[in-house]
Formats: sequence, C-alpha cells, structure tokens
Amino acid sequence: MGRIFAQPLAVSNLGSISGCSGNCSLVLIADDLDNVWAYDATSDALVWSLNLATKANGYSISCSNLPLNMDFGPCDAPNYAGNTIGVIGTPVIDSTAKILYVAAPVWDGVSTISYYLFAINITNPGGGNGVSWTTIGGSVTGNDPGKNSKCSDGSNNGSVNFDIDHIQRSALLLLSSSGTTTVYIAFAPAGSEWENGWLFGYNFDSTHFQFTQTAKFVTTPNGTGGGIWGSGSGPASDGTDIYLTTGNGTFDFNTQTQMAGPDYGDSILRLGTTPVNGVLPIKDFFTPSDVYGYNEPVPPQGLCPNDVDLGSGGILIFPDKFYNSMNLMVSADKQSNLYFENLAHLGGFISPVADNVEVYLTPNGENNQVYPQRDQGYWSSPAYWKYVDSQQQTQYLLYYSVSTDGGNPLDYREQPYPIYQYSLTTSVNSQGPITDSVNESANPTSTLFCIHSPTPSGSSSQNMAGILWAIESQNTDSPNDCGGQKKSIILHAYDAVSMSQLYASPAQFAHFELGVQTAFPVPTIFNGRVYVGTSTEVDVFGMCNEGIGGACSPQ
Repeated sequence: MGRIFAQPLAVSNLGSISGCSGNCSLVLIADDLDNVWAYDATSDALVWSLNLATKANGYSISCSNLPLNMDFGPCDAPNYAGNTIGVIGTPVIDSTAKILYVAAPVWDGVSTISYYLFAINITNPGGGNGVSWTTIGGSVTGNDPGKNSKCSDGSNNGSVNFDIDHIQRSALLLLSSSGTTTVYIAFAPAGSEWENGWLFGYNFDSTHFQFTQTAKFVTTPNGTGGGIWGSGSGPASDGTDIYLTTGNGTFDFNTQTQMAGPDYGDSILRLGTTPVNGVLPIKDFFTPSDVYGYNEPVPPQGLCPNDVDLGSGGILIFPDKFYNSMNLMVSADKQSNLYFENLAHLGGFISPVADNVEVYLTPNGENNQVYPQRDQGYWSSPAYWKYVDSQQQTQYLLYYSVSTDGGNPLDYREQPYPIYQYSLTTSVNSQGPITDSVNESANPTSTLFCIHSPTPSGSSSQNMAGILWAIESQNTDSPNDCGGQKKSIILHAYDAVSMSQLYASPAQFAHFELGVQTAFPVPTIFNGRVYVGTSTEVDVFGMCNEGIGGACSPQ
C-alpha cells in the first residue's frame, strides 16, 4: 500500500457482494500508487483491489523514475517531491449508483502524463465495464502571461490550456440537479503558481459507460495562480450553486466601474451550475480589500507574490440558519482569519461589512503582518456539531484548528496551537454569527498541534456525547515546539462539549507503530470504528473488546 493522502471513505447497504459478509459495507482506500482497495467493514477482509494506472493501460508515476526530459509539476511540490504521485485528492461515492469516482495522473510509459477520471462499480469492479475512465482537460478563452510572470495580468486574446503542471489536491464534489449527477474535479498549480486554478465537470452514463464533459472553469484566465486546493477540502454546494475559495493569484478590479474579473485570485466564489458556452458562470464573489494594495493603472498584486492564500482553509456550509436567519458558510486563510459569509450576498471587493461577511481573528493570531512574519494560519477544514444539552437547549458548535506558519518545518520559532471550539447562535438579535468574542472566549484543546493543523471529525449518537477526533503529527520535539523531524502520528479523541481529552493512541502499539502523517489527513468514523490514513497504511481503531490488533490502551 502506498501513502494515503485521500481520506478513507465508507459506504453501507450494498447488498450481497462476493467476499463481503451480509448486507455488505465497504471501506474504500486510495493511495499514491494509483491503487484502490475495498475492505469489508465488518471483517476487515480485502474484498477487491485494482490499480487505476494499469486499467488505463499506463503506469503509476514515480518522480525519481521519470525520464529526465519530462517535467511533471507535482514532482516539485514540497509534500510530494521525489516520491510517487497517484491519487491525492479524496474520491467521492455515488451511493445510489454504487459508483466511486477517482481522479489520478497516469504515465503512458513514454512521454505523456495525463489526468484521468475513473468511475468504478464498487459492487463488481472486475466485471464487464466495471471500470471506466476519461482524460481530464480543456481550454478556455484567455491569455497566459508566461512562466516568468507570477501574479501578472495578460491580455484577453488567446486561450489558456490545462496542462499537467497542476495537482489534484481537492476532494471531488458530486452534485445532483434536475435528475443529472455531475462530478466536479478541482486543480491548483503544483507549486510554481504560474499556472491557474481549474474546475471540470463530468457526467457519467452508467448504461453506455461513457463520460461527457459538461463544464469547465478557470479562476485566472488572464493571469496566474488562484489554485483550488483548500488543504485537501473540496468545493462545497448548497444543492444549487458551487462555492469555492482560491489561492494567491491575479485579481482584477476596476475602481471606476466597480467591476471585477476575469481573474479571481484570493477570492471566495459562487458559481452557477448551468454553463455558458461550456464555462461555469461566476454569480457572486468576495475578495477582502486588505489583501490587495490597489495602484492604478498597475493591476493589484498586494500579498499575491508572498503566498498568502485566502483559499488555504476548507469551506463548510452550515445546515442551520444563523444571524438573522441567514444561510452562512465559513472558511479561513493563511493570515489566521475566519470568514463567515452570507451565501446570498458574498460581498464583492470590499472591506468586510456586517450584512455580508464577518471576519474573526483566531485567538493570539496576527493578521496585520506581511509574510513571512505572520504567526498563524489555516491549513485545515472545520467540523460542526448541533446537539441538545441537558437543559433542552440546542447548541451549535464549530471546530477549527489553526497552525503555525509552516514555511520551515525546522524553524524552532514555529509554535504549536490547539483546535478551537466556537459557539454559534441562531438569534435574530445577534450582533454576528458567533455569540462569544472569538479573541477572548474560544475554547481550545489541551493538545497543541504542529503543521499541518488537523481537520477534525465528529461522531455522536442519541446514547452518547459527541466526540471530536483529530490526528496529531508527532515530532521529536513535541509538545514544546514544531522544530523537530516527523516521528509518528497520534489519534486524539475529545469530549466535543468540554474539549477535555478522552483518549490518545499510544505512539507505539505492541505490534506496530503508526506511520508518519501525510499532508492534511482526516479521520473517518464508520460503524463504531475510526480509520486513519498514514504514509504506510490505514490504521483501524475500535472498541477494546473488538481485538482489532495491537495493544488495547484506553486512556
């Protein structure tokens, strides 16, 4: 098994499948060798496995073994350099059609690397048409300023083509509308920031086993950057539109006409799902004015060259209404800001105002310093939990983890930070979506985490309190600072209300040591177990009486 960057997925009620017990439930794992593994969630037996590169008549990519004349951008990215590059972004399951969609790069063994989208029949992948695939790609009207023009703006007189110098880091989005199901795949520049952010939409005909590209979108068609990555989080949807954040890149705004575009680096975007000439339309956006120092007639660069992404934190759309019955989303950036957005009106290119967006600074955060002096930032996605307390009052809690700068993992000035818990309110008289002052009253974990800050997961039932799960990347200096080398990982469990620790896995079990953390891991909770992907394996945690393996060491 290769390194596990994608979050393990699980699906239940699949009926009878050969090699799986009863009404089959599967845990699906994809690795950076282009392998997909399906395990019986009850017995842990391997039900099936396949290699996507082989299916596409190609080879998995090893950066060290590519021909010297081949330049594949992800091989130069910090988290992947010199290793294998396969499935990085989290796949998505269509539980109705029983299809798993996976994106992966494949090398033809000679001179070409292509990104492919695969559709896998999870009940019978080895049968006829059990696996289908198509090449991901396309072009839009625009102009590439060139590979030596980071953050620059070009003229609108040509086309911009998708190429392999992108990384597919975001989770895939599955969206059903008007009887049609579309899978969306997002891309970001692999590290150079000379490329663009892309989003592609595909429909799959399970009768004829064919893909059709239905939509495409580029964040900076006349510029550079604007990657869609969100620390592994995918684009979000309210069932009608698509919401995404972009990384550092070109941003256009005309102060006379008050019009923006077509380049939207460092922005929050709302896209319609009905393409116009094949391209998804921008219906609304928000770009914080303090990100850019505007100086006519030169296009604004602001903090773009300094890699201060607005889109480093994943998006969460709240299922409940807040703040005068508004539908809200939350995201975060590399300057330790939390952005609470009104979905109906994102705000445009403005300073934050109460009716559109509220910005809260993480406790002890410093967002008034220009990179590289900043202290905190977000490289994670949030978790949300709604519950009824002992006084029969409904409570709404948000969990988000801030991180140290992350520019240099050996810098002893990089401090570890906790996961913060925030209380939200639905009161129409509220002054904002958060009841308490974030700077004073956020409730933290006792554990301090180093880069990258964890994306927590929650679990609860009617018979037990909520539990917050998080993965810690342990280093040789933990918990004093983040200056040591990566050592292993620890799974933590916290009371979701008090934030007190309930459990921490031993750094070393009797039979195995947990692998080293890969970038942006997320624990998966399914049927009373917790699945954790590492650099070497997926570790499974369950109740002590299950005897899953290793030492049972409750805390």
